Amino acid sequence: MIVVRPNGGQGRETVLAEKLRFSKKLILFIMHVAHERPQPTPTAQRDERIRQRYAQGETLSDLAREYGISP
Repeated sequence: MIVVRPNGGQGRETVLAEKLRFSKKLILFIMHVAHERPQPTPTAQRDERIRQRYAQGETLSDLAREYGISP
């Protein structure tokens, strides 16, 4: 087994290289998954609700007033 001494000094905790490789793969996987599936922001959800209500016939002025935004 390969052992890496993170700080190079004596008396330091050693870390197995296999654990480092696994950690690296796990971090890259998590970053990839998070990048692939971005979570909708509250603003995006609000905008979608506004679009749906506008498509159903509500006026932009009424929607803007209700949400506190400009038309």
